[in-house]
Amino acid sequence: MVEIILKTKPIQRAIISLIIALIVGFSAHIIGTKILFSLTFSWVAFAIIFLILNWVIVFKRKLEGIRKKSA
Repeated sequence: MVEIILKTKPIQRAIISLIIALIVGFSAHIIGTKILFSLTFSWVAFAIIFLILNWVIVFKRKLEGIRKKSA
């Protein structure tokens, strides 16, 4: 699983986070929460997933790999 995350590009990680956030937001709205709470909840889900994916990369990729990807 970590190897798959390490191979993704930033836009792919953003899209993965967005898809999960949409699922969370729609799920929250379907169970009867107000729209403002659903939007806030989906934004928090997006931020948490995006941060987790990026922190996995920071902690699992070697320094040379980070420099190579950033160049």
